[in-house]
Amino acid sequence: MTSSATVYARPDAVCPAHSRVTLTSGRVTTVVAAYKRGGGGLPTPDHLEVQLK
Repeated sequence: MTSSATVYARPDAVCPAHSRVTLTSGRVTTVVAAYKRGGGGLPTPDHLEVQLK
């Protein structure tokens, strides 16, 4: 399954696959996958990348 949108959340957020998410626009969608992303030593913020249906 491919995603139609990606959102970024705090690294401690919990967004399991198949969860329902309501975006600020009011659109209700489903989580396809979520990936923890780290800066790898670079000065970038750690975050959770959430791919949505």
